[in-house]
Amino acid sequence: MTMPTQTATATRTSTVTPVPVSGRVTGGGTVLLSDGRATFGLEVQRKQDGGPATGQVTYVDHSAGEVVHSTTITTLIVAGPAASFGGTCTRNGVPCSFTATVQDLGEPGRNDDFFISVNGGPAEGGTLVAGNIQIHK
Repeated sequence: MTMPTQTATATRTSTVTPVPVSGRVTGGGTVLLSDGRATFGLEVQRKQDGGPATGQVTYVDHSAGEVVHSTTITTLIVAGPAASFGGTCTRNGVPCSFTATVQDLGEPGRNDDFFISVNGGPAEGGTLVAGNIQIHK
């Protein structure tokens, strides 16, 4: 009596970790919120592939009286006409974290988008009514 032979097949998986690439995002402007308006200014960059992200972000929700200032930038991802970045911040002087996404849809900036989320909350922002966002690779 012969026994059936079983062959074990090993499955290989490889994980590729993307290297953060260099890029720069700059801009500022005004967005309309459901209860008023907000203004922002930003300059975020990574000078070399794999290097640290640095910069500053300020966001002011005029109707709520909230002011968000970045203290560190820890991430920056640039993908075509869009970018996302995040880090630590203060909101009215209290430590927090934030993530932001922007979209650069060409000049003069009226169709550009800016959204920010603080402490994992809902994103605020929208399409710029004034200002401009530029993404440089």
